[in-house]
Amino acid sequence: MITGYVPQGITFPKQIQMTVAEYLRYSSQVKEEDIEGVLTRVDFPKDLSGRTINQLSGGQQQKLLLAAELARSPEVLFLDEPLSNVDDSGERHILDVILEIKNSGVTIVIITHDWQMVSQYADHVICLNKNFICDQAASCVCKSSLSTVNIKQIQKLSPDPETTHDGYCYIDNI
Repeated sequence: MITGYVPQGITFPKQIQMTVAEYLRYSSQVKEEDIEGVLTRVDFPKDLSGRTINQLSGGQQQKLLLAAELARSPEVLFLDEPLSNVDDSGERHILDVILEIKNSGVTIVIITHDWQMVSQYADHVICLNKNFICDQAASCVCKSSLSTVNIKQIQKLSPDPETTHDGYCYIDNI
């Protein structure tokens, strides 16, 4: 099984003077003739493929990391804050890419603080909560923070689901 991971951010050592194209060839074995297509998929400006990775903005680096992982064709993809450092116009495109790969059968695990985004796109949500108390499903802060979801089930995943807890909620969207 091929697993992919896109971190929230990365700091490339200044000594690494690898271009965007070189990074894709090295990290994901992307062939030269496929580089433009790989970058286009994540809305990465093709005129930047000759720049070194250290010359990229945070959002451009995020798109590059996503492009590299998608080129590896993962079956499971972990995305840590996939919209961090991405401008508003890039956010919509990244969300479209995430939906496209989800719909193609890739399992996607997103770590995010943006519960609104999660509630619109996720099939399942696990809310890790250490700051609020859930004393019953109806008042669960995880559930009440999600937007316009058709919640089929909410289940407290603590040692005793009948008692107040500062724990973990599993939410299953319809």
